Amino acid sequence: MASGERPAGGRRVVVSGMGVVCAIATDVPSFRQALLEGKDGIADIAAFPTDSFRSVRAGEVKTPLDASLFERQGRKPLDRASLLALTAAREAYLGSGLQPTDSERLQIGIAMGSCGGGYLNGLVYWGDHARSGHGRGNLLLDLPLHAAASRMACEFSLHGGIQVVSNACASSAIALAAAYDRIRSGLSVAMLAGGYDALSPLNCAGFGVMRNSSPTHCIRPFDRERDGMLLGEGAAILILEEREHCLARGGEIWAEIEGCGVTSDTYHLTAPDPSGRGAAIAMEQALAQGGVGLDEVDYINAHGTGTLYNDRMETQAVKRVFGERAYRIPMSSTKSMIGHTLGTAGAVELVASILGLRGSFLPPTIHYENLDPKCDLDCVPNRAREATIRHLISNSFGFGGTNCSLLVGPG
Repeated sequence: MASGERPAGGRRVVVSGMGVVCAIATDVPSFRQALLEGKDGIADIAAFPTDSFRSVRAGEVKTPLDASLFERQGRKPLDRASLLALTAAREAYLGSGLQPTDSERLQIGIAMGSCGGGYLNGLVYWGDHARSGHGRGNLLLDLPLHAAASRMACEFSLHGGIQVVSNACASSAIALAAAYDRIRSGLSVAMLAGGYDALSPLNCAGFGVMRNSSPTHCIRPFDRERDGMLLGEGAAILILEEREHCLARGGEIWAEIEGCGVTSDTYHLTAPDPSGRGAAIAMEQALAQGGVGLDEVDYINAHGTGTLYNDRMETQAVKRVFGERAYRIPMSSTKSMIGHTLGTAGAVELVASILGLRGSFLPPTIHYENLDPKCDLDCVPNRAREATIRHLISNSFGFGGTNCSLLVGPG
């Protein structure tokens, strides 16, 4: 296939709306500005005691969110994950200008990714509830992984089905890939796709036990002195839509999802395959599906967790795919600013990437000081950079060796 030639078959899928809530912003315009400034959202955790944890800092959403907008959904107050998700979904949905007919509502579904949603916090709540013998809640809405997605369907009266993916830290990226496939095949005209996860004592303690959490104050992806990740929380929702449907109604096109790749390493339950083979194949699949040549990719949003082995693996994977050109492709990690948001990571990083594409800038990797010879690619250190992006890849890799790469262009 010639460079830039679009493969035959399948409908084109565009992004017509976006919403985000994370440690550095609670809407898309402020997120764009925070990325340009290289804002650090890592701070001491305020939501629960952290005395016994390896790390006491995270990318926590500390800006109050308006739960009254969603009071009709279940009991009050909403669980934390549902509030994060509904806030981001409302921005994306209203911003897209979608006004579906009754028949179209059957063709608009929801695909979300999450590692725990409100489940882990729900376990703590229900444990306290059981011990105290008082308080009221809704077990069916507080605990299941799909609670936030179900509330989302009710909020916007969408009947096209709900999918919730839990593939570790690649969850929301794989949910986006599933939504892309559904629209491309003609089963849906649009999808709300993305992810949500809330901080909880259980996941903070768990990553500390695995010694994956940084005991210092920040995340330093690709830096020689990096010592682990710090967790974050949030939600990012994108409206994916069939291109002709979007144009016919006068919707705005933010970007186009051109291809996706999903693979499994089958190497280890938590450690990545150091060869980077599975990650490399995921990128190659995305490029092949989009018909985009190696010389047309101008940016990679890295999974970039700040752990020793993940950053080395990802660097190796990019070199496997792009060869010598890898050294001329900027690859930054926005986790340095917002923490590792687990199941949300792929979606929030895709929003960051699209904002860079639209705004002609590269989000930075902050806290970078020391070159690691095994992570020697251009990580856009410390400051955002002006750049023209023709096509980009957003990478998400998770425990169990699950890999997802999304290819994006201007549409």
